Amino acid sequence: MMTRDDVLKRFVEEADKLDKTYIRRNDIILQLAQLVADSRTSLSDESFAALLRIGAAIYKANLRQNRARKEIATIMRESINSGSD
Repeated sequence: MMTRDDVLKRFVEEADKLDKTYIRRNDIILQLAQLVADSRTSLSDESFAALLRIGAAIYKANLRQNRARKEIATIMRESINSGSD
């Protein structure tokens, strides 16, 4: 049986691997959604709810970052356009 520390250690190891490859966050969210869907019948209601909260937090953080990027891109375009006037 794994402990929380064992899993955290694996998270760190996997995070180090991610630095060497490009993975879209949207793809990760979709993978998590599929894993939760596939595992639903073997999860307790509490575990299912916890995984939904985790997925929601990841989704929300990704959405917030995407919105921020779009806002920055818009500001930069407007700055460039106003500078060329």
